[in-house]
Amino acid sequence: MNKRVVVTLVVLFSALSYLFISAFLDNKMAYSSVSEIVINLTDFNKKFIKVTGALKIDSITQQKGEAGKIFHQFTIEDKKDKTQMIVHFNGVMPGNLIEETDVILTGMIDNSILKADTMITKCPSKYENEKKHPDSIKK
Repeated sequence: MNKRVVVTLVVLFSALSYLFISAFLDNKMAYSSVSEIVINLTDFNKKFIKVTGALKIDSITQQKGEAGKIFHQFTIEDKKDKTQMIVHFNGVMPGNLIEETDVILTGMIDNSILKADTMITKCPSKYENEKKHPDSIKK
């Protein structure tokens, strides 16, 4: 084989391997609770994280940020010890929000505020006991 072809293949394989491994490691984030983050705030500052907590529905407001960009501000709470954290969410709020909805937020901690880009709501009915399942819905 031509030396030039071999070098090109090695460089291409190395670049693809690097992209694959870095994409895998970026998506391999553990969920942290609100309490874990608040207790270890300096460890999480300026790091990309996933947080799970209960949304306080009455705390949702719209704020105007840098360059007039609108974002949602709200509070999430750890159900175990009631620790709270402020969130700035740059996205469309899910339509199925109710009081104490469990949410998963992905973003970065900046000055003790979670600046989130994605939010997913957990579906509590998905985990209900079969005895509590409504009879009108086929099992």
